[in-house]
Amino acid sequence: MNKINRFKKIKGIGGHEGGGFAHVCPQAIAGRRGGVGAVAATVLLAVVAVGVLIFALLKFAGEIAENNDTDPSATENGGLFVKQPQLSESEKAEITAAATSLVQRNYIILRLYYLTGLQSKPEPYGNKSEDGYLTVTDDTYKTLYDVQSIVDETYVAETAEQIKTNPAGGGAVYAERADGDLGINENFRPAKEYDKIWDSPTFTLTPRSSDECDLHVKLKDKLGADVTVSVKMLRADGQWLLSEMIT
Repeated sequence: MNKINRFKKIKGIGGHEGGGFAHVCPQAIAGRRGGVGAVAATVLLAVVAVGVLIFALLKFAGEIAENNDTDPSATENGGLFVKQPQLSESEKAEITAAATSLVQRNYIILRLYYLTGLQSKPEPYGNKSEDGYLTVTDDTYKTLYDVQSIVDETYVAETAEQIKTNPAGGGAVYAERADGDLGINENFRPAKEYDKIWDSPTFTLTPRSSDECDLHVKLKDKLGADVTVSVKMLRADGQWLLSEMIT
């Protein structure tokens, strides 16, 4: 993942389209259905605002392409063709559901740790914080566990640890204060220059094995152009996780 300037701005990373089975999140706000196929589900995407949790309704739909002896996206790997694994209907449904949840949680975490953070209150009498953190006043996230458990449930261990402790070289965004309250780093600043729009994301999945899948998420930039970010989904101990943050 590209280097992110601590608490000031976050740079998006572009990826590539891959073969496999496609899942489309149609124009959510406009209520349009995108993609092809019969698999559809309505889900709630939790958006973390400053001190407020806003819910936006997203509809996910798509189709699973037939597995071929050759994978079109494999030309990226030195022109070698890789046979895609044969997946049962239950395996396809599992990967689809996992990808949907991971993309949703990734956006929540992106907002929590980079784009907006959580609302906080100043120290009493205008005093300077002794520990470098300000007490969070959000009604949804009240403890350090609240903001860290969602990270552990979304990313592989190494990526999760980096996000929790030092996402961009400036130390932890959140910490538990001496009185047990959740604190946010007093130097945190929302990433105002972030240039991706998540109103109607789409994603494509390319299974590599029963425990690995390429995930290509298509977003829009501020000019309306498509931007695709690619990461891996890995399954460990029966749980699908992202290899890195989708930014």
